[in-house]
Amino acid sequence: MKDGIKQTKSNLLKSIELLRELLDEQRMALLYLKFDVECLHREKKSLQKEIDELRGEK
Repeated sequence: MKDGIKQTKSNLLKSIELLRELLDEQRMALLYLKFDVECLHREKKSLQKEIDELRGEK
């Protein structure tokens, strides 16, 4: 009985550790996505400014 409980506890601890690692990977992926979105937003603003300037030249 005790061996079964110890094994279950060990399995749960391993599962928790794997879930923590997965969560860390997901956090990093979200940070990269956030950075990409910010870069795209800046690029959009820059392109819009160029478009507005070109329209003003006509």
